[in-house]
Amino acid sequence: MHLPFTAGGAKVVRVASWSKTHGLVRVDGHTYFPEKYNNFHGMTINATWFPFPPYLMEVAHTDANPSQVTAYAGRDYSILQAIAEALNFTVNFLSYQGWDQVMIRLIHREAYIRPIKLAVLPNLLEIYDFTFFIERATLGFSMAKPTIKPSWQSLYYPLEPEVWGSIAAAVILVFIVLMLMRPESEKKTHETWPVLKQVVGTLLDEAIPGGLPRSSPTRVVLTAWLIFSFIVGTLYRSNLTAYLTAPKYPPRVETLDDLVGKDAKITTTPDITEFIDSWKRSNSKLFKALSDRIEIVPTFTAGLLEAIEKGKAYVYERLNLEVLIAEHFTSKGGFTPLYVARQNIVPGYCGWPLSPNTPFKANLDHCILAFHGAGLIEKWTKEVLERTQFDSRRRMSKATEADGTSSGDQDAVEIHQVTTKALTLIHMQGPLFLFLVGAFLSFAVFIGEKSVSLCRHSHISSDSRDQATASLHHYEGSADGVSAPAQLF
Repeated sequence: MHLPFTAGGAKVVRVASWSKTHGLVRVDGHTYFPEKYNNFHGMTINATWFPFPPYLMEVAHTDANPSQVTAYAGRDYSILQAIAEALNFTVNFLSYQGWDQVMIRLIHREAYIRPIKLAVLPNLLEIYDFTFFIERATLGFSMAKPTIKPSWQSLYYPLEPEVWGSIAAAVILVFIVLMLMRPESEKKTHETWPVLKQVVGTLLDEAIPGGLPRSSPTRVVLTAWLIFSFIVGTLYRSNLTAYLTAPKYPPRVETLDDLVGKDAKITTTPDITEFIDSWKRSNSKLFKALSDRIEIVPTFTAGLLEAIEKGKAYVYERLNLEVLIAEHFTSKGGFTPLYVARQNIVPGYCGWPLSPNTPFKANLDHCILAFHGAGLIEKWTKEVLERTQFDSRRRMSKATEADGTSSGDQDAVEIHQVTTKALTLIHMQGPLFLFLVGAFLSFAVFIGEKSVSLCRHSHISSDSRDQATASLHHYEGSADGVSAPAQLF
């Protein structure tokens, strides 16, 4: 029997012998099928890797000597170190020489393990072994946050279209009722303006024009309308204040259905080609449409910049997306123009890819299952996230103190800090626009009333002059007739 890992190194041990006389005779101290990989006795296991924060990344560690040695950190690194301690082996991370060499090393058995999670896909199971699942598949996508609609549109945001329609119907109904309930003396004048001012004016929080109606039924209707106008006006003003101070954002694309239906271009980096191949083989129309629309970009920075500038979607692992956005596309005040969609793209689970027919796969699975039972994987994930966020804020603070600029990739988009501030002219576009429209209409009505008044005045003056002229002619024509009766006396 071959024992690859013992205290003295790899060796072959006789566990039994065979003879015609005694048959199979077992050697004392050995079993036929011993567990070979419970203890690696300090042997070295090669691992292939690539920078993938916050799961595995290279950090500069300073020891007692002035020189610096390479160290590693991350969530999956913590899991691997715990497994190595339990099974008594050391890990040798092969030098990273590009993405093409990462997975080829597993196939050629230059390395046994890639301690970075990967979704378990059918096409990958044909090539690699996988450990027990680490967590659910979390491949997601990021897009630019929807822009805010113009502020003047906030005038109708506080109420839903159904509410606006109900209010309009109530205005028409009350106007018709009050017109029908007018006294007979007012009906003969055929003037609707006073009633219209009562209905619309009270809705706009104006005083009731003229005197109160004398009819009791009219007063009851008007009182009910006043209460209705008070409630609607108060609610509208309250919601309008909220919409002016907290702008309303359009709905976001949060699911794969929304992404495919939006007909937006999709980008990703070359290390997601396994997913693209799996989507092309899939029977799902959504995955096929996703694979046909996807484009390859060289770096994550290029993909996220295109998401901001061109409205594309950048597909990558969710937690890595959140870290990259926090480090390179977030201002010191915490504002970012990007968001990560709520739904994951790929259903299923993730594990570590292994070299085909890895002999100690069962031992790795046993350790990972024990970590799940103890809640350690969730704990390590939370610790790595908190540490990454803390380091990101610290780097940004140091960069700001040094030269007044934000830290991050030089190609990353410039993020402007957003702070709480008073309402500006942009926020008040709606009220000012409404005021200008009202002032223009008031001026037009004023000019119209003046024109009508002048026309009436000129018409009355013309009629008065005609009557005076006719009277004068009548007096002159009857002068002799007046003196004749006087001669009779």
